[in-house]
Amino acid sequence: MEISNTFCSEMTELTAHLRSDEFKSRFLRVMDRLIGVSHYVMFVFDKNHIEDLTASIVEEGGASKKLISRQAAIFMDKIRHRMWINPELLQHHDHKSANLETVYRYNPALDDDEERKKLFRSSNTREKVYMVDTRDNWFYLTSFYRGAQHAEMSDDKYQQLKPLFPLFNNLLILRHELRGIEEERHKIQLSLASMLKERGVEPFSRLSNRETEVCDRLLRGITSDGVAADLNLARSTVNTLRKRAYTKIGITSKSQLFALVINSHL
Repeated sequence: MEISNTFCSEMTELTAHLRSDEFKSRFLRVMDRLIGVSHYVMFVFDKNHIEDLTASIVEEGGASKKLISRQAAIFMDKIRHRMWINPELLQHHDHKSANLETVYRYNPALDDDEERKKLFRSSNTREKVYMVDTRDNWFYLTSFYRGAQHAEMSDDKYQQLKPLFPLFNNLLILRHELRGIEEERHKIQLSLASMLKERGVEPFSRLSNRETEVCDRLLRGITSDGVAADLNLARSTVNTLRKRAYTKIGITSKSQLFALVINSHL
């Protein structure tokens, strides 16, 4: 597509504000005008710590916490399945020689998942375009959400706008690299076991509330001592709750707990 002088000026201005707190509001104004994007979320995943089921969000602009949590759960599920099916995807370190930047489109109107449709409606979201990108030790998933006030993109319109998404995604990644992962990210406190229990998914529906809280924290990579401090319990009590939960759901280790969650198709 033809790149106008106005667009070039806007991208230059955004680049100049990469380190600024004003970046997000400026970025959204440009995104909304050009593509109809009203909010976005970027998750980052350290490929060297694939056993950690805690997603980290490095950028978010206007997205609801419920939408972010749901997106994080889907993200970690896809990461693990992608890793198992195609291990090479997470082993590339030179993104220049191995272009793994991919753009996808998701329209909830075409999905049979009623829960996801409801989530998009309640978030005032029409559809999303999301990108998968891997660079060095980092794996990125960026979702751009188009507001419900905008008409659904036709296939021709999507193809016309599609080249813009990598440009915006690269800008977000550059901001992340400039500001630093530790400065910018915060942990998404996923409650994966609770989510499955609330949906009545077996065997998680068998757990008590306390057992579920312990499993939630174990799934975030928190140690038994950390779980005890977080829940204000003795470590012996945490160990008892963990063993009781494992017995109820038929497992014996945390790795089996991870696998059970993934196989439940979050």
